[in-house]
Amino acid sequence: MDVTAISDLLLIQFNKLPPQLKIAASYVLEHPRDVALLSMRNQARRAGVSHSTMMRLAEWLGLEGYEALRAIHAKTLRDLPETRAPDSPFQLPGHHARLRANHVAASLSKLGDQRSALQQSAAAALLQRASEIWCVGSCLEKVVSDHLAQTLVAREMNAQSIDVGEEWVVTQLRETGPGLALLAVGLNSGDCRTVRLATLASSRGAKVIAVTDCEKSALARIADETVLVETPVPLTFPSMVPAIAAVEMIAARV
Repeated sequence: MDVTAISDLLLIQFNKLPPQLKIAASYVLEHPRDVALLSMRNQARRAGVSHSTMMRLAEWLGLEGYEALRAIHAKTLRDLPETRAPDSPFQLPGHHARLRANHVAASLSKLGDQRSALQQSAAAALLQRASEIWCVGSCLEKVVSDHLAQTLVAREMNAQSIDVGEEWVVTQLRETGPGLALLAVGLNSGDCRTVRLATLASSRGAKVIAVTDCEKSALARIADETVLVETPVPLTFPSMVPAIAAVEMIAARV
């Protein structure tokens, strides 16, 4: 097994790992040079987990211990071309892009399973019955809500993208009746403003749809329907691709 095989396995299986192993796996993926050069206890401290968690990750990978994982990374580091600067990335060119592509592909594949299809259909049914649709998101998530709103408008539905930071939104929501459906995008625990807006909408009789990566999130708990998406390991920046794909599949079912 080499570093590439280890990275691929961690990415493909990442969302199936227990929470502590996810943290350890993220550290290994994002800091391969540290894996090669630092002690296991030092790595565990930096990752924010116990050293036994790092050992369990190595065992999960089928290795005899964490030293075996360090040895694999150390060999890759030694084999890097001598022309590379000492402070240059551990990975060969395109490594992060390949990791991201693999994990995004794995995340997208989950949207085609039966459970996700049922969630998408339930969400689409709420949108079909609504007289007005608000698509809500903040920061990067607004890219997702904007895309859905534009897609629904193109299909001649009464939809708009809402910025949770706008003051007029709460005032207008208080005047809105039960015919409203609010689809809120909330990844990585979600923006508290999005959660508050969804909560207020629900109290006004609106139907709430959550697009989230955690079925126990605050947004999912108040939603009438939830569509779960898997978010790739952040690496350098979060990916909105699975969430965009999810709302496209919802729109396709409307």
